[in-house]
Amino acid sequence: MHINQAVEYFGNKISIAKALGISSASISKWGEKVPKLRAYQLQVITNGALKADSLILQNTNTKGLIKNERTITG
Repeated sequence: MHINQAVEYFGNKISIAKALGISSASISKWGEKVPKLRAYQLQVITNGALKADSLILQNTNTKGLIKNERTITG
């Protein structure tokens, strides 16, 4: 999740911090990207208005994606 998406929803970083129960200084340490756990928390807090999965994928480069999956039985 890009921090700007959360700011657009909440209005400012202070409101995001209050919603998460953390300090605004903590949010400043994030930079431009919301950490994965916080992205999921924001999804729950916003009743799905912010989507963690799609927003986390925006933070993942193609080298980090799984290209093939296999089922191992045995």
